[in-house]
Amino acid sequence: GVPPLEELVGAGVNYGAAMTAAREMEGYDVVVVGGGNSAGQAALHLAIVTLMGAGSHIVAASALYGGSHNLLAYTLPRFGIETTFVDTRDPAAFAAAIRDNTRLVFAETLGNPGLDVLNIPAVSKIAHDAALPLLV
Repeated sequence: GVPPLEELVGAGVNYGAAMTAAREMEGYDVVVVGGGNSAGQAALHLAIVTLMGAGSHIVAASALYGGSHNLLAYTLPRFGIETTFVDTRDPAAFAAAIRDNTRLVFAETLGNPGLDVLNIPAVSKIAHDAALPLLV
């Protein structure tokens, strides 16, 4: 069955729409959380797992949509993929977090919740210099 709501919160399910759906469906064996961004999240997941494998590392901006953050912080580690979150506004932080096993640099253009603006040219150069893809 579905874990109790408290366990979902402890596992990182914290986005408002997900919490509302979980509250409304509590007690049922299936919880369907979706909406307008489901296809985008599925595409993000597919893009990442296509490039990654167990033991891989991602450098990601810290200012992200809640679903993106949960994917990186809670779902992917279950498959051996680790993420280091860095200050979205500090390109040097992206460079400093790159490791030998880093396979991807990830960010969003206007990060949640503060609408942090990513310096795409600077972060792109950092990723390119490290021979890594930048997924925005």
